Amino acid sequence: MVDFIGSVLSTFCHIWFSFREILLKQWHKIQFGKWRKLCVSHHARVPMNQPPDDELVEDKELVINANVSTDDELVTNTNVVENDELLYRSVSRERHHYSIEESIVRISTEAFSDRNQSPSVDRSKLCGNDPKFTLKSPNDCVLGLVAGDVRDIEEIQNDEKGNQIAIYKIDVVPRPMEDNPSHAQIEPSPEYRNPAPFRKVRRQLAIKASKRIQCHGWEIEPPELHS
Repeated sequence: MVDFIGSVLSTFCHIWFSFREILLKQWHKIQFGKWRKLCVSHHARVPMNQPPDDELVEDKELVINANVSTDDELVTNTNVVENDELLYRSVSRERHHYSIEESIVRISTEAFSDRNQSPSVDRSKLCGNDPKFTLKSPNDCVLGLVAGDVRDIEEIQNDEKGNQIAIYKIDVVPRPMEDNPSHAQIEPSPEYRNPAPFRKVRRQLAIKASKRIQCHGWEIEPPELHS
C-alpha cells in the first residue's frame, strides 16, 4: 500500500513539473511578443542578441555628448578667425599713417609697419565690437579690415632673374594676450625671406583699408574731422 501511494505521488510530481515548465515557456513567449510589438511600434529594430546594459549606457552617453557643446568646444571656436570677422587697427596721423586730401583718405604703408613683420589687429567680436578698445591714444583713430579681404592677399617673390622663389599666403592668426584676448596678427606663410615682400603686403593692406574707409567709413574717425 505504501509503495502504491509513493508511486502515485511520484507520477503526480513528474506531471506537475512538466506542466509547470510548459506554462513558463508560454509565459516567456507571450512577454517576448509584447516586447517585440512595443519595439516595432517605436520603429525600433529587435536585436537578436541584446547588448549588455553597460554597452547601452555607453551608447546613450555617446549620443548625449554628440549633441551637447562643451565649454572647451566654445573656447576652441575662438581659436579660428572667420573670414567675415571685422578687425580693428589703431593708426595715428602723427606717425604719418594716413592723409586726408579733399575728403579722400589714403592709408600709408606705415600704418601696417611692424618690426616682426606681423601687424597686430584686434578681433571686433572678442572686444565687444567696440573700436575704443583698440584706440591707443585720444589723438589716434581706428580703421577696419575684414579677415577674408586680408586673406585674399597673395604675394609672389622672384629672384633677380625673374624666377619665382616663394608664394606668400597671408593669414589672420589668433594671438591672444593675457590683457587682450582679442589680439591677432597678420602673418605670412611661409615666413618672409627678406623685407621686400612685406613692404608689398603692407601696400596691399593700405589699399584695402583705404577702400573700406571710402565705402564704410572709419571705425573711429580722426580728431581733425570733428574740428
